[in-house]
Amino acid sequence: MATENYLSLSAAELQQKKAYWTAREISQQPALWQQIASEHQGRAVALNAFLQAQLAKPNLRIILTGAGTSAYRSNLCHLLHFT
Repeated sequence: MATENYLSLSAAELQQKKAYWTAREISQQPALWQQIASEHQGRAVALNAFLQAQLAKPNLRIILTGAGTSAYRSNLCHLLHFT
């Protein structure tokens, strides 16, 4: 049986530090982002049409919530929209 490792630490070490679930979540994100990017490539036309209609609203406010990746996405969206 293989030993679980996340962020170069064993599952036992992470559980002792109460960091198991956080490390597991962080470790899975690169593959998840690649999967999401691939899925959205096939929906780009529909997604762009939806976004253009929403972004045309003069008083639009967008709120992204979550952990650190949400802040990254927010900054990226702002950069792409206003530059």
